[in-house]
Amino acid sequence: MTTTETQPAATASEFGKIYLEYRSVFIQRACRYVRDEHIASDIVADSFMAFWENRFVLPADTNVPAYVYATVRNRCLNHLRNQSLRLRIEQKMHSDQCRLVDADIASLTACDPDKLFEDEIFEILRDTMSKLPARTRQIYLRSRLDDRSYEEIARELGISVSLVDKEISRSLHELRHALKDYVKLAIPLIYYLLRY
Repeated sequence: MTTTETQPAATASEFGKIYLEYRSVFIQRACRYVRDEHIASDIVADSFMAFWENRFVLPADTNVPAYVYATVRNRCLNHLRNQSLRLRIEQKMHSDQCRLVDADIASLTACDPDKLFEDEIFEILRDTMSKLPARTRQIYLRSRLDDRSYEEIARELGISVSLVDKEISRSLHELRHALKDYVKLAIPLIYYLLRY
């Protein structure tokens, strides 16, 4: 066995004295860098522990305070590098989130609910109208698209006003049922189509 394996760099009593003498000084120095007394205290405690665990593999003439302080310094550097990396990642994430929020704001600002559902509404309208009987469809279209009164439609088709009213009611009932999910959106197109 070599002398470094049999003689530790410091005995327990020597280590205890060094610990009491330098602990608070090392914490103050570490705190200047890490700016947190609890973290500084942990770094110093870990550094003293690292020395104690390695005392048999270090040369017997090792300057214990210098060794421990070098360990404190290295651990402070590691802590600051990790903190810097974490802050850069957080900043990038924050920047990415800001860009996403800005894109969502722009998208919502440009979004016109009337246009968003217009194609779907027209498809449902065409489908529902195609299923109506021809006369019912004709009466409804004259009322809504040609803007004719019930009396004008009755006169043009040679039917009673009450029959026009009945056919319009039938059309509205079918359309309201087909567009029930869109009525809640209060889209002006639907209001126009389903008025009365």
